[in-house]
Amino acid sequence: MDAEERVRSIARELLSKKEVECFIGFENGSIRGASRPCFVRDESQVDKLVWNRYCRSNLARYLVGATGKVGILAKGCDGATILQMILENQVKRESVYIVAVECGGVEKPEAPYSIEPKHELAEHCKRCSANVSPVYDILISTGEKKPQRKETAPWGDPKDWFSEFETCVRCMACIRSCPLCYCTECALSGSKPWLVSKISLKEELATFHLVRALHMAGRCTECGACEMACPARIPLTRLYHLVNEKVEPELGRLAEAGKGRERLASALVGENVARRSG
Repeated sequence: MDAEERVRSIARELLSKKEVECFIGFENGSIRGASRPCFVRDESQVDKLVWNRYCRSNLARYLVGATGKVGILAKGCDGATILQMILENQVKRESVYIVAVECGGVEKPEAPYSIEPKHELAEHCKRCSANVSPVYDILISTGEKKPQRKETAPWGDPKDWFSEFETCVRCMACIRSCPLCYCTECALSGSKPWLVSKISLKEELATFHLVRALHMAGRCTECGACEMACPARIPLTRLYHLVNEKVEPELGRLAEAGKGRERLASALVGENVARRSG
């Protein structure tokens, strides 16, 4: 039985035994080279579930606010995100049944209706070494392994980043696609943003992206959701990867439980504020 059939079989069993109310996975998209999130609530629907190199979305973003027990298909980065959400009290471990699948990486999104698809590995997958979720209830082995981890180029000239930020079209797709952007009152978007009132100047675009990078420091699981959603193709995952590298000596590994967030607050804004954050 291949991985796709295993996904269907597990989802069918979970739904038939009513162990979950909904199973979140992937189905074929409306265009070639794309799979989209799929929400299965009846065992008769499981045959539309798929698993392939086009399963790019981080499905963890659909867990916040979910009611009842939910089953979810998780790549390595998806599982790291779920774990971070559990640590941040956004998801209860007992409310989610995690079906982990060994992932060799997903393909870089192509322009719609490309005549000659290149089938390239997504950039964020080239930096990733976690092909299995760090937390799961059942694991589907595929034998897939990530290629040798690609070293990330250093920061370089700040002007290069400012040039990237200037291409931003202010669509907020990076925020809306991120599973760890769940704040009901967002500092960077919404009707009353606190830190960036109205983005109109080029300098404010840099402020927007750097403030968000600080907000994601030590939390970003580098799933690539923001970068793949960005119409300007700003290398956001690389930015957050570089920020993670800066804070990890203080924070420790992303999956560490306990006082990770308190240590991060202490590193960024001082010991007194860290204590008040509880």
